[in-house]
Amino acid sequence: MQTGRFEDEGWRIRKDGTAFWANVVISPVHNAENRLLGFAKVTRDLTERRRNEELTKKNKELVAINNDLDNFVYTASHDLKSPISNLEGLLLALGEDLGTEKDKHQEILFMMESTVTTLKNVISDLADITNIQQGKDKVESVNFQAVLEDVRESMRDLIKTRNAEIIVEKQEFQKLFYSRKNLRSILYNLVSNAIKYADPHRHPQIRISTSITPTGEYLLSVADNGLGIPENQVNKIFNMFKRAHSHVEGSGIGLFLVKKMLENTGDRISVESLEGKGSVFNVYFKQDQSSY
Repeated sequence: MQTGRFEDEGWRIRKDGTAFWANVVISPVHNAENRLLGFAKVTRDLTERRRNEELTKKNKELVAINNDLDNFVYTASHDLKSPISNLEGLLLALGEDLGTEKDKHQEILFMMESTVTTLKNVISDLADITNIQQGKDKVESVNFQAVLEDVRESMRDLIKTRNAEIIVEKQEFQKLFYSRKNLRSILYNLVSNAIKYADPHRHPQIRISTSITPTGEYLLSVADNGLGIPENQVNKIFNMFKRAHSHVEGSGIGLFLVKKMLENTGDRISVESLEGKGSVFNVYFKQDQSSY
């Protein structure tokens, strides 16, 4: 009498109660006269292989989801630019049509224009997130002081309006091997935040310094004397749409973008803050000395 071979895969439970993924093969054992003597069972632990397969499957699903989200954000940000531009034009035309009546509605017009500007900035930030995740920017030897002066010039009106003071302290490096565009964005976000979140009882003072750590990382520090960050918010400020103080206008995307840019190049950012005293943002860049 012939008895067939049996094979199966599935979760099994060990004697200690732990689960494992097993391949089980049960084969008949016959004697010389082909009489069935019994069965031989071989169990192979394939837990590691199974988990790797599951991780691979999950990763593929996540990549697909991320691609869909990136495509959605790109399409949405692109398609919204036109109607927002139209809305800006309509607001301008409305102001002209009001003529002498414009002064009566100045506050409402200003609020509408401010809202449109905020919406434009949010859409621009969302587009930046997609660009950061989809591609790599050109890396080159960048003059740090030149980028800082560019940032200072671009926010000249904000600095003047808020009577802010930007102080460049020690500089242990002048050049950074990095994407110029991304370095400018990092500096712009950190400096503009330091001004926007200033303490109303004192003039904003931002101190910028560069140094090289004992481990060879290039360190950029941006310190301010602003409102500081509540202790329960410190670990959340790098999340998307998170702001430590709700009374200041903003999209809550700036620091998220900064963190994303740095993570994409293997770099990092940290913050130290005391509420009512100010904050220090430390950006650590890994640099290949042979690039210089």
